Amino acid sequence: MTTGCHTAQPFCKSLYVIGSVLLGISILRTTALPRWSGWTLIIAPTLGIVLGLWQVKHLPSALVLPVGLGWMLLGFVLWSGRDTLARQPARVNQR
Repeated sequence: MTTGCHTAQPFCKSLYVIGSVLLGISILRTTALPRWSGWTLIIAPTLGIVLGLWQVKHLPSALVLPVGLGWMLLGFVLWSGRDTLARQPARVNQR
């Protein structure tokens, strides 16, 4: 029964990495959040893969740890409201 779980792990990990990178790219393109948060979500999965290649014993935690730290920093920014972009919508002249 555990063989099915082990065969699905590479697929799930690749979806996790691809989703994180795509979200980081979309954050960079929209500029709704700080730019460093987009770069964190792009760089962190590759850092996790490198940690996994260096024979870290627990590969899932090596992959999730950098991305989790990035999410933690992004959550802190959103929660504290420090680095928010206060954009006002363009005013339209109403006649």
